Amino acid sequence: MKKITLTAILSLLILPPLSQAGEKVTHYSLQVKALPMTEKDKGLQLYEALKQQGYLVYYYVATVNDKEWLRVRVGHFADKQQAKKIGEKLKAAEGIDSFVEQTPLFVDTKKHIDVITTPSAVWRSSPNATKELYSFTGFNSLSFLEDTQAILSPSGKDLVFYYDHKLIQITVANQTHQELVKEGLLNSQPTWSADGKYIGYIDYLEWETPSSLCVIKVADHQNTCLVKNDEQTQQAVKSFHWHPQKNLLFFIEGHATGTVSVGGNLYSVDLTGQRNEVVMAKQENQEEISSEFSIRGNQIHYQVIQFDKDYNKQIGTKNLQVKLE
Repeated sequence: MKKITLTAILSLLILPPLSQAGEKVTHYSLQVKALPMTEKDKGLQLYEALKQQGYLVYYYVATVNDKEWLRVRVGHFADKQQAKKIGEKLKAAEGIDSFVEQTPLFVDTKKHIDVITTPSAVWRSSPNATKELYSFTGFNSLSFLEDTQAILSPSGKDLVFYYDHKLIQITVANQTHQELVKEGLLNSQPTWSADGKYIGYIDYLEWETPSSLCVIKVADHQNTCLVKNDEQTQQAVKSFHWHPQKNLLFFIEGHATGTVSVGGNLYSVDLTGQRNEVVMAKQENQEEISSEFSIRGNQIHYQVIQFDKDYNKQIGTKNLQVKLE
């Protein structure tokens, strides 16, 4: 590989993603290598060489016809034609052939900083440079991103993500990281409060078990579970969102087990643990509030699912809204 100044290329490797925090966006990347896993070392050598040159580069495992392949890709681009142009520059500068492929990545943007979660690492990108912040171990697939997505704090100075049964916080400026919760979690959905002083997460042990809603105070890392569930309650917090202006959380809580269950009821809880009912499903109508809800403007948008009398299948849905407190 030629040693060459690549400032012009690298400045175009990241385009503004125009995405919201925690949103998976389908962008384009340049695939530069695909090898069977028996030859993965060659792919990793190329990955390391490109990373040393300053490229945003990542790898992941894809299964094709029951055979695993290691794919190495460069960059993420919102525009396919732009990706093609950079592929041509990459060929001229590095002698590397590539082709453009769609790639779903998680991207968060604040204060002119992009944080990109790939299957092999979390990257920071600014107009001047790209930097790998945290490297994952092993060989992950693209589905890995669904649970492990780095979210920037409102100030853009820190980020948090779930990985390997832990919650990890990184200070962007100096790349230092610390484990906020060291073990025992399962896809905990960490999210910053509007003022950036708290991180909310779901305390999962495993699927279809009781789960609690907890918060970490960023200043001193004090960990408090505001909604506690255990084997006695047999309830699970299934999803949550912070109020966009207040330190108040909205969450869906329902039965921990059940193959057709989609949620439960909608509640709110403040930092003292005071909880209130927001929307209660009509059990006499075999209804549940879906765990997939959102906050837009001054309204909570949610869906009511109705089941048959035996709770074997869904027979109807209603999309509704309620005003924020």
